[in-house]
Amino acid sequence: MNSRSHRSAQAALIALVGLVAVVPASSFAEEPALSNLDLMTALSRQVVDRLIDKFGGEVKGGAIRLSPLANSEEYLFLENVFSRALDERNIRVVERTAPGAGADSVGAFAIEFQAMLFDLHYPKAYRAYLFGGKRVKREARVRIFAKLVSLRDGSVVWIGEEQAERADQFSYGDIGRVQEGSFEFVKAEVPRSGWGKVLEPVFVSAIVVGMIYLFFSNQSDS
Repeated sequence: MNSRSHRSAQAALIALVGLVAVVPASSFAEEPALSNLDLMTALSRQVVDRLIDKFGGEVKGGAIRLSPLANSEEYLFLENVFSRALDERNIRVVERTAPGAGADSVGAFAIEFQAMLFDLHYPKAYRAYLFGGKRVKREARVRIFAKLVSLRDGSVVWIGEEQAERADQFSYGDIGRVQEGSFEFVKAEVPRSGWGKVLEPVFVSAIVVGMIYLFFSNQSDS
């Protein structure tokens, strides 16, 4: 193999390695992903705002008692989201055990709500490029069913349901920051990415490199 062919083979090999290994610069310029807590807060707030926009006119300056279906951490979280949203609209929230929260309170209502879907998970962990960093896909969904009940006579004033969802991805190196928070629902299980997904493109690339090298070797012998 003469020096010219040798240089050509080297150049082809370097070009191929560069094509496989280089990660686009845009992937390094992405904005930091929202934490799981911030993401679930944003989705929950979207859902709660839509619900309140629909039944808020029925309250007309009255007070609201929040009545979640359960006492789990998800419902505690959603109750706080409801409280903040109602407070920002100057709708008074009455504690369940406070005076005026009972059925004899004129003009007061209860908003009974159920989390039909409150889910955050990672469906996939993968490498976008042969030598690129590991990525984690993330999906989050919130769907809430709500019912506005008059505490004066027990009648149902309004019923509705809203939902919001989001799918994105983030760098595996951000997993610690993304999962910060005291709630258990922010700590989703990260799936393992199989070695086969990495070895397969390496094996194929090695075959292509070998074929290029053999091609230039045969050219020099002819």
